[in-house]
Amino acid sequence: MHVSRLSDVGPTLMTDIAVNGSKRIGPTDWRRLRFVALIAVYGSALGAAAVIVNLLSRTPFLDEPEHLGFGAGLIIYGGGAMTGIFVGALVAAAVQFEGHRWPLGIRLWLIFGLVYGLVFALSLAGFFAPLSNLVLDFYQGHLDPIEVLQALSNIAISWPFRAIIDSALLLYSAAGAGLLFGTGAWVIDRVHTSTHPTTSRYGSWGISLLLGLAVLFFALLAPPTLLARFG
Repeated sequence: MHVSRLSDVGPTLMTDIAVNGSKRIGPTDWRRLRFVALIAVYGSALGAAAVIVNLLSRTPFLDEPEHLGFGAGLIIYGGGAMTGIFVGALVAAAVQFEGHRWPLGIRLWLIFGLVYGLVFALSLAGFFAPLSNLVLDFYQGHLDPIEVLQALSNIAISWPFRAIIDSALLLYSAAGAGLLFGTGAWVIDRVHTSTHPTTSRYGSWGISLLLGLAVLFFALLAPPTLLARFG
């Protein structure tokens, strides 16, 4: 586009931006982004549930397992949810990498479930769990801002070692979450790739939220003694 005067930039430039922008972000791109969001939402519920089950399973033998209080639970369980969002989005993005027009088979999704479980355990142990504990300590007044900065630097330095060592305590719970992830994502995938536009656009959100809330409510409302057996 040749521009001889500053006034020539206006309508022509705006039209070019609109046309090129619509080419860069088309229906297929929004469909892919929606799929990543669907899996991330489901992954977040599984992440929170996995942390709940794992903490209950670590209750000393003679003590009665119980859920954390509201404030502590919001922070600690929220760390699991953030981990689930992160890992779920990574897996969904990997599925979308070379195109994703048809639903994947259950076997392939179970493999992705194993990947989700492994990466979830490493990510939670190395970064998100220490960060959640740091936020909780600050919330409870155990740390001042200077100590928070020191703890953050320690997390940044030690996360690879924490990921390898501490993830061993999370593998069983993460494996269960990975199994649920694979089966649930398979269902979401089939609805999302439906040839019916309404089912694909809105039904996929309904399934993702329904499955995620079902897992989360079970982890929050089921008897702690029962949940402790799964961790």
